[in-house]
Amino acid sequence: MKTAIKTYRNLFIIALIALFTACGGNNTKKETKSTTPDKLESRPAGNLKIAFYVQDTLKTQYTYYVEQDSLIAKKQMSLQNQLVAKDKELQSSYANYQSRMQAGQLSQMDDQKYQQKLQKMQMDMEQFQQNEGQKLQVETATKLDEIGNKIDAAAKLYCEKHGIDMLLVYGKGGQFSYINSAFDVTEEFTNFLNDEEARIKAELK
Repeated sequence: MKTAIKTYRNLFIIALIALFTACGGNNTKKETKSTTPDKLESRPAGNLKIAFYVQDTLKTQYTYYVEQDSLIAKKQMSLQNQLVAKDKELQSSYANYQSRMQAGQLSQMDDQKYQQKLQKMQMDMEQFQQNEGQKLQVETATKLDEIGNKIDAAAKLYCEKHGIDMLLVYGKGGQFSYINSAFDVTEEFTNFLNDEEARIKAELK
């Protein structure tokens, strides 16, 4: 039995060797068609014209951004004031309910109606906060996206005008810890944004 197992093992090893030998014999190097172009256009980094602008500066100097931010802030304040007014109304109604209940001026039916009224006021206020808050959130996101598109369009025009190959955005916590101030075009780019507002709007359309 052991002899038979040994014989089968030897035959198996021989078969493997024969298989590897056959594969090795047929392993001729085939030419593969490269998908890489024969010549790639390259440009030394030293030839690049690079500039950057400070992102936070646009929040205070880019007129359109400041205007839109002010409008959103006013709407947020308006929403907050409405919520405060609704909460005061609810608190006043609850205080009146408590006072009348303690004075024994409410029947069982009146008490039930008062509680239902207070619950409805609470639910209406929460629904108002959720709906109006979501609307304002969507409007804010839309405005930020619009401002981002304007800045991108302006960056393209500005770079084409001044032959800039790469315009970077510098901001606290961003990808760049330090950039030489010699490349800083924040003031020039901000002025360009403000001066070219009408043209940028036309480009986006």
